[in-house]
Amino acid sequence: MSNMRKISDINGYVEGNSKWPDFDKKICEEGNVVFTIPKSENIYDAPIFFNPMMNLNRDLSILFTKNYSEKINRKLRIFEPLAGIGIRAMRMLKEIPESVEEIVISDYNTITNSVSNYNKEKLNFTNNLHIFNRETRSLTLDLAENKYKYDYIDLDPFGSPSPYIDFMWPVLNSKALISVTATDMTALCGVYPMACFRKYGGYPINNQHNHETAIRILLGMVVRSAGRHEKGITPIFSISVDHYAKIFFKIENGRGRANKSMEQIGFSFTCDNCHEIYYEKIDGEIPKCCGELQKAGPLWIGKLFDKDWCERGLKSLETMKLPSEKRIAKQLLEGVNEEDLKGFFQISKLCKKLKISQPSFTDLFSKIDEEGFKVIRSQFKDQVIRTNISGRKLVKILKELAEK
Repeated sequence: MSNMRKISDINGYVEGNSKWPDFDKKICEEGNVVFTIPKSENIYDAPIFFNPMMNLNRDLSILFTKNYSEKINRKLRIFEPLAGIGIRAMRMLKEIPESVEEIVISDYNTITNSVSNYNKEKLNFTNNLHIFNRETRSLTLDLAENKYKYDYIDLDPFGSPSPYIDFMWPVLNSKALISVTATDMTALCGVYPMACFRKYGGYPINNQHNHETAIRILLGMVVRSAGRHEKGITPIFSISVDHYAKIFFKIENGRGRANKSMEQIGFSFTCDNCHEIYYEKIDGEIPKCCGELQKAGPLWIGKLFDKDWCERGLKSLETMKLPSEKRIAKQLLEGVNEEDLKGFFQISKLCKKLKISQPSFTDLFSKIDEEGFKVIRSQFKDQVIRTNISGRKLVKILKELAEK
């Protein structure tokens, strides 16, 4: 480590004393950070990209960064490529300084980096926030060559993360935490199946399970990438919300760990008649049901959440003041209940498929409870429930309620 080049000597490092670019200013606030961006009519006409609707995404990053730091009892070194103007990183440094040693961010846009540097100096993050004006893959290779390693990486591109994921593994510490976001949901959810197959190596399905299938295809792509670098992964939290999917997972080095993760790659099968969903390993038998089966994958067939991490997150929310606290609490609760509630059904789509009127969730939940089963609203998609009732029994209940 002693012969590493200084981080500021690596090509593309943005030095201090940045002047504000030639645009009118707009003052914004998110979490505990007040920052400046160029004024524009809407986010898509702006010379830089900052999406205030992604505050939930950034809140989740802050929450799990804090939890991981507490879990290993030390501050973290963090890398955020494709960071835009760096608000996620600045919020981490402002809101959880006890969890962060330093953060490296990058974006391949001169105006964006000028804005980042301007806010960095205004917020006095000159010693522990490093900004690069570099293409992500090129910078990551340079960091790896100079033996820089990070405890947490947040990969949040515009579109698919698949062009970048293979470059992340060499700069991760052993047992590091990584988060990956995908915003090309029309591909992952099956509107453009060949685009999904091309980018993620898995064939999607556009039915009531499509958002959970999207998460599993994304995880499948990550597992195969990690395996090429002899690393295994363990998902701790997964979500499909608004217009994106986001996953958090731990990594562990070694062929054995990689092979164990690869064993959780398989296919999903959805019955077109009773709407039951089955998961089978790559070499497993195709299940039999009462109707034609729709197949998706290859994809991840293991758990999407880690109960301990979700419970720890719920506890942390009690003392943190995150803008999306209530939404996150519901998502974490879903993770706590995942093991008992494996059924995933989008009621609106299911009723449309059955050509029946949709009952109220109050009546549906009451009936499921009467039958001795559990049910909660899912945060993956509107009108979605998680339950331990079978698809066949759920269809029967929906038809009975529709006849009343």
